[in-house]
Amino acid sequence: MSRNGQLPLWGLCAALLMLLALSTAGFAQAVDPPSSITEPPPPSDDDFKTKIQSPHREALKSNQPDRVAKQLIADSVHYQVYLLVTLPGERGRNMKKLTDDLRNRSTSEAARLYALEQCVFRASQLLDHADGGVKVAGAVLLNQLNVSWNPDVPFVGSKDALLKALAVDDKHLDVKVWAADGLARILRLATGRDLPVLERVAIANALAQEVTRLRSVRDAANGPDPVGYQWCMWSMVQALGHCDRVYNSTRDPIFADTLLAVLTDPKEDFYSRALAAESLGRLPYEATTNLDLLNYETVWLTYDLATAYNAELKDANLQPEQRWPLWRRCAFHLYFAYEGRSKADQTRNFGLSYQAARPGLSAFGAAIKLAFDAQLPIINGFTGNPQKPPLVSQEKLNALSVWLADHTPKSRKLTPESKFEAPTHKGTATPEAADGGPPAE
Repeated sequence: MSRNGQLPLWGLCAALLMLLALSTAGFAQAVDPPSSITEPPPPSDDDFKTKIQSPHREALKSNQPDRVAKQLIADSVHYQVYLLVTLPGERGRNMKKLTDDLRNRSTSEAARLYALEQCVFRASQLLDHADGGVKVAGAVLLNQLNVSWNPDVPFVGSKDALLKALAVDDKHLDVKVWAADGLARILRLATGRDLPVLERVAIANALAQEVTRLRSVRDAANGPDPVGYQWCMWSMVQALGHCDRVYNSTRDPIFADTLLAVLTDPKEDFYSRALAAESLGRLPYEATTNLDLLNYETVWLTYDLATAYNAELKDANLQPEQRWPLWRRCAFHLYFAYEGRSKADQTRNFGLSYQAARPGLSAFGAAIKLAFDAQLPIINGFTGNPQKPPLVSQEKLNALSVWLADHTPKSRKLTPESKFEAPTHKGTATPEAADGGPPAE
């Protein structure tokens, strides 16, 4: 394990998650608990082929599905979801068949809605299954349910089942990852008509509470798997950035404070902290917000990141495959923390560079610009060198040191209502002489 709890060979993690989603390797043989996907028994293969398959396709075309049509849709969904249990090696293909039925142009809106409701019902049952791979399959299916694919509009009716998936035991962190990704899609893409404010706040509350809870057991002797923990942080932190709220319904700034706690915690890996910086840059702040603190902590993260990167490059004991491959990706998210990801983001004042356009926040604009200008040469050094970014020069680090020394925030709270107070840094970003420092880029 390397600095800040970062683990090498992260490319294996992506493959691991997908394997878990599409197979049952590493899990015990599936055992159905009572009141599960098997009750009532799903249609047999013969019944599906001879009695359900063809009439089901016609039922999906109905603009007003009657009782018979609904039963055909329900039976077809039950059969296809149950295949995710009985044929682990074919999960990807069978899941695609199921979603292809939903997105078929001939499927009516009414039939699609009923089928989606049945998918949520059956996928939720998979979350109760004893087999971990089946649980993952349920979360993956929930993540793929849409009312429209062009444009991409998620089925908001899956949110309660996704919240159930988010709350599974820590032995199934891969399920939490898929759940957080699905909730992020809903927060990001659902319209206000489909996702009322209170429901949006409820999703964000669950995400913030799960981030806080998981962080509280991170260092416990029987705590979560380190790899799974970091994947969960990445997904949940990104999801919170789409909640479009600073405060919950009791005016507790729990969403912003939760993200700031991740950003300022040196025990969290750099990628989680960079994602937290970007997510914080997306929230709709009020005039009473202490943007000086958020700006300062983002600059500090850039300094900390660059310093750690230099140390890793100079560590002769590390083999190439042991080096952490996410440095460059961190830099992209630090850029997004200021500039947003698109013109549409900038129009919505996403990114610290555009937050100053919000009412009452214009006074922070000059310091934010200076901060971004000081970081940009370092960020560009990472993003512009895909294969192997060079050492960050001492001159560039000194520019951040000077900025940090000149812009210490007066308060360590992000809002007047904040319960979280950002910890002060143990070390200081002190400028050093360029002579004898790392070679210039």
